[in-house]
Amino acid sequence: MLVDDEPEATMLCPRCNAPLATLGVTRGRANGCERCRGLWLDDAAAESLLDEGADALAARAAQVRPDHDEAHTSCCPACSRPMDKVELHYVQVDRCIGHGMWLDAGELEFIARNIVAMRAERAAEARLTAGQRYAKNARVMNHALHSALHRDTDSDPGSDAD
Repeated sequence: MLVDDEPEATMLCPRCNAPLATLGVTRGRANGCERCRGLWLDDAAAESLLDEGADALAARAAQVRPDHDEAHTSCCPACSRPMDKVELHYVQVDRCIGHGMWLDAGELEFIARNIVAMRAERAAEARLTAGQRYAKNARVMNHALHSALHRDTDSDPGSDAD
């Protein structure tokens, strides 16, 4: 996954200060740390990886263990300002609003797993809702049919004779 490009001198790992290598992504900018295996993703790269690659990444989640130090405050590798800790799909990540996010080793896979689970849950809810609509429509139709049948049999036989 790491590209053999020259590491960018201005981009250092916010965890271990090792130079970050440029990663090949279809959109945006991504850099990775060969020492601690963390990832730096700008918004476009994060969106691309999590939208298009969530299923493949989620499959790897069982093989990795997130390595996150919640007490550690990271600085953005692009601007050197302290990053905020934010929750992204139930995983706490470090985020610089102007530049991107830092994911410790394994966090990307766990975020992807949570996205895949959320998609499956939404699909199940949509099917259940459609089933509930069908059941409601069936009850309304049965009630209307029952009412129509009983109306014909409940009418007074003497009212026809004049």
